[in-house]
Order: sequence, then C-alpha cells, then structure tokens
Amino acid sequence: MMRYIFVLKTYSLKNLLLIVISLVSTFSVWGQQCSCEKKFAFIRHEIETNYAGYTDKVNKKTKAAYERLTIETLKKVRVTKKDAYCLFALKDWLDFFKDGHVQLFDPHQPDMNDTIAIRDRIKKTELIHLSPERVKQLENSTDHEEGIYYNFDSSYKIAIIKSKNEFRDYAGVIVDSKVDVWKQGQVKLELKKKNDSTYKAIAYMRDYSYRPQLYYFNGANLGGENWKKVNKPLPAVENKAYGQFHFQNVASKKLSDSTLYIQVGTFDPSNTHAIDSLFKATDTILKTTPNLILDLRSNGGGSDEAYASILPYIYTGPAMGYGNYIYATGDNIKHYEERLNDSDLSENGKGFIAEVISRMKQNPGKFVIHATDDTIKFDEVLPYPKKVVVLIDNNCASTTEEFLLAAKQSTKVTLMGQHTYGELDYSNWVIAPSPCQDIEFHYSTTKSKRIKVGKGIDGVGIKPDIVLSNDEDWISQARKYLEK
Repeated sequence: MMRYIFVLKTYSLKNLLLIVISLVSTFSVWGQQCSCEKKFAFIRHEIETNYAGYTDKVNKKTKAAYERLTIETLKKVRVTKKDAYCLFALKDWLDFFKDGHVQLFDPHQPDMNDTIAIRDRIKKTELIHLSPERVKQLENSTDHEEGIYYNFDSSYKIAIIKSKNEFRDYAGVIVDSKVDVWKQGQVKLELKKKNDSTYKAIAYMRDYSYRPQLYYFNGANLGGENWKKVNKPLPAVENKAYGQFHFQNVASKKLSDSTLYIQVGTFDPSNTHAIDSLFKATDTILKTTPNLILDLRSNGGGSDEAYASILPYIYTGPAMGYGNYIYATGDNIKHYEERLNDSDLSENGKGFIAEVISRMKQNPGKFVIHATDDTIKFDEVLPYPKKVVVLIDNNCASTTEEFLLAAKQSTKVTLMGQHTYGELDYSNWVIAPSPCQDIEFHYSTTKSKRIKVGKGIDGVGIKPDIVLSNDEDWISQARKYLEK
C-alpha cells in the first residue's frame, strides 16, 4: 500500500516503505513583538486546543500537577522582561509534555554583519565584575561547580560563580575572550541545577543569540566538550563505546571474511540517495557475507523512505506497523487544506490528504484515522546476511525508532547497546501561525495506535536485546557476538 505522511519537518514518523512527503509550511506575515505573557497565552492555546497529545498527557492523574505548573509559569511570564528568561520559562512549561516534536524557538538567525543589532544586544547583556583576586581564588576552587573553565577552542575563558535568581543558580562570566564582540565581565552562560550532574542552561552564542539547553557535568567537562574546568582531569572511567566510532552519514568496512560493518548516521531525506547507493554498491558483499553490523548510533531520525533500501537485507517475514490517528480540530484541518495548494505534491499525495481532510470534517473535535496499520512484505528472504547486529544508543530517535520497531520483528536481528531516546508516539507536526515575530512553535497533530495497546515508547525508548556499557568497545563486542 502506498501512503503519504503529512509532516512539517525532516522527521517522517509513520510508516514503512512509503513515499514520504516533507511539507514545510511557512508564514509570510509575522506579528509584532509580544510580551512573554502573550507568547505563553499563544502556545498554551495551541497545546490545549490542537496538540494530539494533550488529552493523554493532561489526565486525572496529572491534571493537578499541570495546573500548578501553569500557575507558576504565569507568575514568571508576567514579570520577566528578558527574552532569554521568557524562552526558558516557556520551554520549562512545554517539558511537561515530554514530546521532542513539540518545539519552540526563535526563527530569526542574527546577522553578525548587522553591527547596530549586535551593539543593541551587547547593551542588554548582564555584567558582573570579578576582581583579579576573585579569579585567582576560583582557579584553585574545590567547589563542585564554581571555578574557571575554557571552551573547546580556548576562545573563551569564563568563571562560573554562584549567582542565584529565579532562572539560575550559577552564572558563567567572561574572564578573557579572543572574540572581539565579547568582553570581560559579560555573562556568557547561566545554569539552573537539577542534580549534581544535570543543569538547565541558557547559553549565549557568539552573535548574542541564546539557546536553552541541557548540560551534563562530570566534575571536569560541562556540556560535553563545551567547557573544560581547569585543574580537573577527566574521571578515570574510560568510555570505549565510541573508540572506533567516527560519525559519518554512510560508511562501510569489511571487518573480516564473515562480518561486514555499515554505519548510517542519519535517515534525513538528504541522505536517502547515499544510503541507497551504499547498499547497491555493497549488494554482492551483503549477499555473500554471513554477518552484518549496522551501526545506527546517534541517528536522530529523518524519513521512512531513507531506510527502505536496508529492509530487504534484514527481512525474515512480515513485519507489522501501527497506524495513527489525527486530531480533527479546525486549525489542523486548515493546515492540511493549505497543503493541497502545494505545487510539489503529487496527485496521489493530494488524494491522500483530501481523504484525511474529509474524515476530519466529518468528525470535528475527534481523533480519526490518519494512517491505517500496515505490514511490510517482501517476496523472498535473502539467505545472507544470516545474522545482523544493530548498534543503538539513547541518541537514536524518531524515524530511527520506527525502523527499529520493524527490525525487531526479524529473526536475523539482535539489538545491542543502550536504550533509544523514545520520541515517536506523537508526530506529524505543524507550524502554528504565531502572533509574535520572535517565536516559532511546532506541535504534533497525530498519535500512534501503539499508545492505545500499551506499546508506546515516548520517554521509554526501545530496549536493546543485549546491553553494552560505555567501557566496552561496542563494535568489537558486536563482532565477537556474531562470530562466536
């Protein structure tokens, strides 16, 4: 069966062996600058009115917590005047839904050549004076967080100090900068502590734009490779899991006469041709080699079409895929109707969308079928490869998880590594037309039928058949398992 998926992102989350249409909706007219309270009112309306996950996630058990969080957020957004803090508060509220496809960000990329705009941002930057004596003291600090840090290319040297307000516990203050537009005393980083190893961060970029992020801290490195604390060696535990792993979009290597290694770094639509070409080029080797290691670590998703050429090599029998429902609200109907005017959409695609619109209009305010269950079937089972190990980690998400749900149904396949991210159940997101020019908001319009039968994976992920620890060489372990 041919099916078309309506998505407004490079993630095409449903289904298998489909032609996937990535439909990007843009809005030519942006409104005025909005207060933080108005921004919150906008995203709250979209979530409560149109988001496919709202009724599942705000239920009898969670409603009280949701209402408390909403009241707390209202208090914050009514008083904050700082754009970065506003975005921080709004993202905190959206975290309640634990849906990676619900996204909020500033759509406008600053221009470093716009000196007037840069000067305006500099004027708004917080300044904290640190004396030379205080900096010297911080260099020798035994405090867990406080101290002096360098970024990965040593272009910045910052002091992280206790500096508490409603949005942060620590501030990262410039001590020395090789970047002309950043000066001593400016706040480059703000941290809100969740626990001893995890911090919500507001990171200010070279162009003074800001990004709410989640930073991890091991006592020496903060935010992965972002910041290194002086006089603090890395912990003794060695991470061998990525010892032989170098991220590439596609790569292959014969490890032995009996084992072939293939890496696919992304299922982004732009990588579809490269994946197809690689599997065509290695077809003879694949069909004569007993073992395959398919490395999908750090593959965050893309389109179902991108992995179609892999499926025949792992297939051992029909693999069932769950369909999904779409939330038939007036706004969601409008989003679909707009797509019918897309000149790049095929007649089959328009027919599919027209059928979905018709079902939605007949059932306003309800969930209706967007995509039915389907089954992957091929005419033959290839004798080789006989055994397949798929390496996975917690950076595998979205469409990659869709692939893994199909792969798990093959008797050839063993999943090895660590559980995946868990970001698949709510999908097919759209861009809500914003009244505010400095934010863009995405939300999911569909939910998987997996949820109803208790097989949802959001926030849980897909567990490997064999768990590997970070102090093991994963490729070597996979090869050893296959060749035993």
